[in-house]
Amino acid sequence: MDIDAMERWNSLSSIEMGILRAIKRRIDDGEEKIPIRAVAADAYTSTTSVMRLAKKLGYPGFSAMLYEMRADRTRSGGATDTGAARVFATDDSFQQVCALIGALSSGAYARVNIVGTGYSGYVAGYFCQRLQELGVFATEKSPLDFRDDDPVLMVFVSESGETTDLLFIQERCQKKGIEDIVLSANAGSTLCQRARHRIVVERRHGYGIEGADYFVVNCLIIVEGIVQRLWKLKEGERES
Repeated sequence: MDIDAMERWNSLSSIEMGILRAIKRRIDDGEEKIPIRAVAADAYTSTTSVMRLAKKLGYPGFSAMLYEMRADRTRSGGATDTGAARVFATDDSFQQVCALIGALSSGAYARVNIVGTGYSGYVAGYFCQRLQELGVFATEKSPLDFRDDDPVLMVFVSESGETTDLLFIQERCQKKGIEDIVLSANAGSTLCQRARHRIVVERRHGYGIEGADYFVVNCLIIVEGIVQRLWKLKEGERES
């Protein structure tokens, strides 16, 4: 688990970092049951603080956060994957998604710009529409089309990571200090290497045809997972 990446994205406090490390230690020790009270005691805090952290990171509650942290350990080699379709090509990509959920739910950004071309444009368009349904100001336009200094989050979707138009936008956005994240199948691409955050997506699919390219399909699976987590977070806020 890339706890440091989560800290950067979500501005986690020392207590919140302690909670995550306490959970991770117990998972690494192979504990089957991890009570929220035990985690709170390990981190010298309250169960309320543990719940508050789970919601901050986009989870509906402690159990969901614990489940995902266990699943992440499985993906990174702590246990055998049980057949779920693998959509991430690198071990830290799952945590980058969790951090992205936290960023999207934080309210820190006035706008989310999601850009892709070709087939990747379908992913960008779907992501944009789904966020709009959640009440997020999302657009497929480049931040360069706006004349404002509002804080924005820039999301690039590019299988190759070498799309000329996107490289042009990224270069100028970074000069303006705009936070960016890339969804790509090529970890070594220029877009990924220059981005502050990257989600590297598999071209293969666990139940797909050998040799077929499932980049767009896997991106849509990731996007829908993000949206569903955001919906649950929003419902939790209404209940509270």
